[in-house]
Amino acid sequence: MITQQTYNFRLVNISENMDFVKIKNFEVIMTKRKLFYSIIALLILGSGLLLYKVENIVPSIMKFTDFGGANEFYFYENNIYYKNHELIQKYFDINKDKIVKKVPNEKAHIESKIILSFAYNTDKGRDTYIDDKGKIFFIVSKSEIRNKSRLHWLWWKLDFDKNNYIYYSTEADIAIVKLVNQIKNETRSSK
Repeated sequence: MITQQTYNFRLVNISENMDFVKIKNFEVIMTKRKLFYSIIALLILGSGLLLYKVENIVPSIMKFTDFGGANEFYFYENNIYYKNHELIQKYFDINKDKIVKKVPNEKAHIESKIILSFAYNTDKGRDTYIDDKGKIFFIVSKSEIRNKSRLHWLWWKLDFDKNNYIYYSTEADIAIVKLVNQIKNETRSSK
């Protein structure tokens, strides 16, 4: 037989168990929410870090020496391989400490008159142009960047600029203009 006291105890016990179940359900829900929010936060943080890395794949400022060196120049206009090591070395010596900055494509196309265009080592080497103020322009193909690594490929995929090239330029230097004139005179006299 159930007495009133036993009945009240069972009700209290059932009530405590219900509260315990509610608390456990609440804790489970909160744990799931925390897990969900943690996953969202990690995805946002990971995406942000990846986008930061991708945006910095192609630097806006580089050293001239990052574009490499050469033992000979190939002149497009005359189809000549230029091999005067003294003047080639002088070219690299003048430029070794220079900074090269990324320039917008429009600015690269509007720039002053090009007085010399050549490639390093072969006709398929690094394209280089020098204008009448002594600025040196490098043209980097985006496919060249794409083929370096998976991260570079991702940059290429996410790049919304539809141009196929990136242009870099040095500051104007009259010493380069003088050197270019010397090289041009030498190539004219060797014909």
